[in-house]
Amino acid sequence: MGRRRSGFRSHSGKSSSSGRSSKGYTAPKQDELVERYPRAARVVRRPQPTDGVASEREDIDDDLKFPHPRCGRFLKNAIDATLLKGKDSYYSEHYRSMVLEYCGIEVDVGKLDNGSFGPSPESSSSSRSSKGYTAQDGLVERYAGVARVVRRPLPADDVASESADVDDALKFPHPRCGRFLKNAIDATLFQGKDSYHSEHYRSKVLEYCGIEVDVGKLDNGSIGTSPESSSSSRSSKGYTAQDGLVERYAGVARVVRRPLPADDVASESADVDDALKFPHPRCGRFLKNAIDATLLKGKDSYHSEHYRSMVLGYCGIEVDVGKLDNGSIGTSPESSSSSRSSKGYTAQDGLVERYAGVARVVRRPLPADDVASESTDVDDALKFPHPRCGRFLKTAIETTLLRGKDCGSSVHYQSMVRYYCGIEVDVGKLENGSIGTSPGKD
Repeated sequence: MGRRRSGFRSHSGKSSSSGRSSKGYTAPKQDELVERYPRAARVVRRPQPTDGVASEREDIDDDLKFPHPRCGRFLKNAIDATLLKGKDSYYSEHYRSMVLEYCGIEVDVGKLDNGSFGPSPESSSSSRSSKGYTAQDGLVERYAGVARVVRRPLPADDVASESADVDDALKFPHPRCGRFLKNAIDATLFQGKDSYHSEHYRSKVLEYCGIEVDVGKLDNGSIGTSPESSSSSRSSKGYTAQDGLVERYAGVARVVRRPLPADDVASESADVDDALKFPHPRCGRFLKNAIDATLLKGKDSYHSEHYRSMVLGYCGIEVDVGKLDNGSIGTSPESSSSSRSSKGYTAQDGLVERYAGVARVVRRPLPADDVASESTDVDDALKFPHPRCGRFLKTAIETTLLRGKDCGSSVHYQSMVRYYCGIEVDVGKLENGSIGTSPGKD
């Protein structure tokens, strides 16, 4: 930290490596950005020499370049969010954090005021002729009796809604309010008011659209034929789909929840989101991933628990992990698949040789991993080593060099390359700023 601060102070004219001639300093231009928003933004961190080197290279991820190539967008969003949503809103804090971390620019929220631009509140923009106002009324009329407006747009919201360069997430009402409200109502009807999707979409339509859904007027399963009808019998499309899946994996999966009549109605509707249909149209994929993950990664792995939870919640099917054994598919551990002729084994060796001295293999693939790596219908996330290990390792090393071993990106990619590739990066052999021009040239 001390080196960065001293580098910032020393750029007053004598140093070319970290001063105004640094490529990282001039593109994108920090000073030009803060001048675009006078008094509302200021530069608090300048680029280091290594940042200038990184900005020239096309094979380095944009997230590792400082300043980030999209700093103009980040700063605009930070200011727009503060003006439109308030300094304490999620979006204001999120974008201000991004522009500070990725661009070295701090937004002075004291100079900004929610709703401080656009016509005054007394003007016609907040009347019934307001575009956002009428949009809200149109939506609640479409679902008469089950939705009501609880917040109207401010004049600044009307100004933002007309602007093409303001992010949709910052506009109120959101341009997709119709979809949000429909999903909120569908989720409550099909899955119940206490379901995750009902609470999620009701929260979105309230925050982004100022509309509240009256769940008391909605009843899970209240649409479609009655529960006693044939829709809940074995002729039900969802019912037979479940049976077909558990028969495919006989003995390791069983149905624990059957679809309701309303689920059958939803599954036939083209305008209902897949996430609200039961069983989900992709249950076959979910179940396969749950079983593959348990076989390849073990029942306690993240992917096994994740996909088993999905297939249970979205498909009503439970996987019997007691019938599955990690590594139980493929050839035996004693076979040649775990030797140096293994494709995954040689891939690991090739990567650590490319970065000699700073990476080492800490876990070799099992025979089942070799079988999975050859299969085109196994998700890449379940293959070991992961097909993109080269990218993961390169990014892990670059983040450590450019941002330091304790930064979030370095820790994240180090974890990814270890988990997905069985390779550990020796951060002790890497030093932040060790690539590019020497800091001593200042």
